[in-house]
Amino acid sequence: MTIIRSLSILAIVASTAHADAPPKDAAKAGSEFGYFVGTWKCQEKWSKTDFSPAYDSTATLVAANNTDGVWIAWSYVQDASAKNPMPPKGNDLWGYDPAQKTFIREKADNYAPGELTHLTSKGFVGDTVSWEGQAKTPKGPAPFKHTFKKLDAKTIEGKLYFGGQQFYSSTCTKQ
Repeated sequence: MTIIRSLSILAIVASTAHADAPPKDAAKAGSEFGYFVGTWKCQEKWSKTDFSPAYDSTATLVAANNTDGVWIAWSYVQDASAKNPMPPKGNDLWGYDPAQKTFIREKADNYAPGELTHLTSKGFVGDTVSWEGQAKTPKGPAPFKHTFKKLDAKTIEGKLYFGGQQFYSSTCTKQ
């Protein structure tokens, strides 16, 4: 009898937890960044840095909204080439932190195992989303910035900066 009563209480608690409404801002990432959901093909230009040569590349970005707008999940895969047989690949989560009232991004890639880069953004300011924070480099942490500019319904322009110096640009087209 005690087991049945305990199971009944657990069932009520579990169903109540699932019945609660999500927080008001729960889907803010989906509404702010829904434009990006889909597959993008990118033409990229990388400038020479202290830890990488200059080169051109192509890549695929895929953004998905699988969590009812709470998170936008990204994958980035640069195509291998003769000049870069071990290209960068990564995953991101874009969300909203209601306590800090800011958008957050957690970034992971194949060059920094065990490391996450935490970035923040105000969301779209005009036609541009700008993510900023500290990123680890072979020479230590450096200020990092990544911008996405909406050029039209199917085109974005991306730029990456370390320490205020731009080292990457891309034009991506939605497929």
